[in-house]
Amino acid sequence: MVLIIDDDVNIQEMLLDILDDEEIEARAAGPLEALAALSTLRPSVVLLDVTMPGLDGYEILRQVRHDAQLRDAFVLMLTGKGEVSDIQAGLETGADDYLRKPFHTEELVARVRRGLQKLS
Repeated sequence: MVLIIDDDVNIQEMLLDILDDEEIEARAAGPLEALAALSTLRPSVVLLDVTMPGLDGYEILRQVRHDAQLRDAFVLMLTGKGEVSDIQAGLETGADDYLRKPFHTEELVARVRRGLQKLS
């Protein structure tokens, strides 16, 4: 299962539609609901935005990596922040992969499938 964490409801809905078309089970949460959703759903893959109000993606990622039941989840940072330093920060914080917005649907699906296969 995939959990999408993004503060933009339109992005959440678009990603849910893309994954639904590929028959990939997914749920979405904003940054304020993210920790509760992670705890309840225990996703295999997390699509995580970086810049969000309240709780940013880096802090959520740190919490995922420190949770014994979540630390093996495949985390794909999906964000508009695409400078080399942003990518480096995401990977050094513990992300498994990094994809810039806007993205190609096929590339997103391939990366999500890779994450799901890694954990099966």
